[in-house]
Amino acid sequence: MSDLENFAQLFARLGRMPDQVYRGMATAVKRAGVRVMGTAKAKISHYQKASGPYPAWPKLKPSTVEKKLRRKYTIKNGPRAGQLLAAGRRHLAAYGTWATGTDADAPLKDMGHLHGSITMKMQDDLTAVVGSNEKYAAIHEFGGMAGRGRQVPIPARPYLRPALYENKEAIKREFVAAIRQALGGK
Repeated sequence: MSDLENFAQLFARLGRMPDQVYRGMATAVKRAGVRVMGTAKAKISHYQKASGPYPAWPKLKPSTVEKKLRRKYTIKNGPRAGQLLAAGRRHLAAYGTWATGTDADAPLKDMGHLHGSITMKMQDDLTAVVGSNEKYAAIHEFGGMAGRGRQVPIPARPYLRPALYENKEAIKREFVAAIRQALGGK
């Protein structure tokens, strides 16, 4: 084989590299989006410690916990409406109060809508968007004033941004591996 043929093969191989790298990057972006979505969903209903620049979640107010748990642990209708279910009695017996400061309080989880609403969507080949379309998702992520007349302060309990922060190194490794694989490496 002449040097000219080797050069032509090299030139052809180099010409295919941008497409191969692009496909590798697209694969890595999709995997990263799925990873971040999974981590964000896992954060819902568990108190979170500080993560990088994101503070630990504050404990729920006892009144908030009582309201949530009474709704969960009371009979909804019929002649016994409003009475505690056995699970509610067990909770009070175990903790002596509604608010425990533990995951039994289920921060950011009431009906499961926020958890279920966290999705990952590919905006284009190289852009994954992870988020929620629930109207209250942003106030939990960033904190702010809520309620009638915006009188109730809601502290930030970030779950999306820490999910990305905590996966940065794994995402970098995923990009390197996906591009290597796309170029025919191991």
